[in-house]
Amino acid sequence: MKNKLYLAVMWALSGAVAGDAVSAVDLFNNPVGAIGVKKTQPDLFNNPVGAIGSQAKVPVVEKKVLAEANAPQSKKSSHWSYQPVRRPADPELKDKSWVRNPIDAFVLAKLEAKGLKPSPDADRAAFIRRATLDAWGVIP
Repeated sequence: MKNKLYLAVMWALSGAVAGDAVSAVDLFNNPVGAIGVKKTQPDLFNNPVGAIGSQAKVPVVEKKVLAEANAPQSKKSSHWSYQPVRRPADPELKDKSWVRNPIDAFVLAKLEAKGLKPSPDADRAAFIRRATLDAWGVIP
């Protein structure tokens, strides 16, 4: 019974608060001196970015802007993200027996450049121990 009464009181209070919060003036986006003054909100979606915040009326879309946006670019950018994907050249290796896939060749090339050799393969028990420790964080 107490729970139902508590819920009814809370429901009534939330309605009263919501009713008081309704306001015809946007108190958050206007400067302090403009509170209480009704001002029309600029159309931010249909005006160019440069027109946001200015008082002058700017046409929605100018023909010149549209022409520039739709024109094909005559010069491709030299930025790496615009370049086509190419397969890198395989590195030169002294001992290719350790390589099982193309990525291993790049790892082995860095090791050979530093004068290091890869570790031998782990036995089955050590591999399972390392894998479960990495995956679950506990030793099997």
